[in-house]
Amino acid sequence: MTEQENKKHKKVTFKQIKKSEDDIFVVDSQTFYIKSSDPSKEPYMIFHEQTEYIDRWLCDCMDFTMKLTDDSKNPNCKHINRVIEKIGKQSPV
Repeated sequence: MTEQENKKHKKVTFKQIKKSEDDIFVVDSQTFYIKSSDPSKEPYMIFHEQTEYIDRWLCDCMDFTMKLTDDSKNPNCKHINRVIEKIGKQSPV
């Protein structure tokens, strides 16, 4: 990653996310964090991957990662659904 590309990415710490009053912390139009219902756990990262060939949501929670398949028809977890609901976008098919 070049220095110019690196400057485009907003630096966020878990401390900032946990201090936020919102349950959903928006980093940019593609990246979101959701606080866990268990305060001792780290926030979950939700990412919208969109390219010419791919349009999908990803989450780093265990529920989502355990259900990942090769056919890219992965069900959304509750974290992805909450982000989609908040930003008003339809889930990619």
